[in-house]
Amino acid sequence: MKAWLEDSFDHKVAVDSADPEMETLKALEEKGLAELRIFDGVGAEKFAEHAFNFADKLIRNATDGRCYCVKVECAEHGANSAIYEA
Repeated sequence: MKAWLEDSFDHKVAVDSADPEMETLKALEEKGLAELRIFDGVGAEKFAEHAFNFADKLIRNATDGRCYCVKVECAEHGANSAIYEA
């Protein structure tokens, strides 16, 4: 889970797959000025959902379906957080 979080968010630019400036952002990445991570939806609520889906699959696979994820909380900073529940 930690590796996925770091690969997805640590010093990365999270971009919605429908961003109208996608080509500009990709050009920045090609120049080595940004490392993009493209998601179907961005923001605290969507990041909590993405993390939930990843964690749930990881836990179910690791435990042969005996355990699962119930809730994920994503906190961007003190004024912006979200909870995603199954």
